[in-house]
Amino acid sequence: LYFAGQSEADPVFLFSVHTYHMQFHMRIAEIARCVGLSKAIEKEQVLVFNWLYDTTTHRTISPANFHATLATALCSGDPIKADVAMRGHVQYGLQQVLDRFAPLAKGNAWRTRNAAS
Repeated sequence: LYFAGQSEADPVFLFSVHTYHMQFHMRIAEIARCVGLSKAIEKEQVLVFNWLYDTTTHRTISPANFHATLATALCSGDPIKADVAMRGHVQYGLQQVLDRFAPLAKGNAWRTRNAAS
């Protein structure tokens, strides 16, 4: 996700990385002529939430060539390969985020119990 030599704590750099990340995915939706995906990305702001999750959980490293591998699969002409690559891409890091938020959920267990009564 980040480049060698860049500070993971530099908020301007982090904002730039996530801005380009959103543009990359919006371009994929545009090239695919998938208006529904474009609208979902814009409406749900999932990529903005990814940035918040990454910042909150201190997740700063993605696999080497993470987006290049995805782009190669999407441009391969093989819809199965593209589908598998995209599904893996959007699910990457999900378990790590859930694991890092688990202690926070345990600390707020009283809210769940009180809401049920």
